[in-house]
Amino acid sequence: MMGPDPDTLKPSDQLRQLITRTRGKLGKAPDGLARILCDSAYVYRTHAITLDWTHFQELADRGATQLHHRPMGRSRTRAGTGAGRLPPLVAGNPRAREHPRRIVDAADLLAELELDAGRPDRSARAGRQGLASDPYAEQFWRALMRAEYEAGNMSRVHEAWKACLKAVAEVSAGGDPHPDTAALYRRLTMTRHPA
Repeated sequence: MMGPDPDTLKPSDQLRQLITRTRGKLGKAPDGLARILCDSAYVYRTHAITLDWTHFQELADRGATQLHHRPMGRSRTRAGTGAGRLPPLVAGNPRAREHPRRIVDAADLLAELELDAGRPDRSARAGRQGLASDPYAEQFWRALMRAEYEAGNMSRVHEAWKACLKAVAEVSAGGDPHPDTAALYRRLTMTRHPA
């Protein structure tokens, strides 16, 4: 809300009010300073503020297996969806481009690790959480189909396939899913899962 937004210009008094309200909601930092500091009349900086993204990066750096304890679906990466948009200060940051990619990579790895460990329910959850970040990332649709197949939920395999086709159509009218996705669906639906 405080970042540069040419579509929503803010008069300086409105910006100061917004900063004052935000300071009040954030409270004081452990060192007693405000969490939004004013370096000069027009330059503000944050102090002792951590973000979900920072915590996610720390977990991803330590190991993807720890991520299933954190709700990745709450990450704010989906552009153009109101509360899901990246804040302008983050969106203007060149490092923000790595945000969705790291979530996709970590969630995909987590889904694979959980499936390999014989936990299809957790694998499906990781796939769904990944889809909450990027509903067009087909690797999550594949992870979800594999997990539901391993859990013996063939109807959910079909549901995931249909939802994948719908997502692909939103991005590319008349487009086909990735060949790996189509091949996986064919293989899963042609092979009977052992009871």
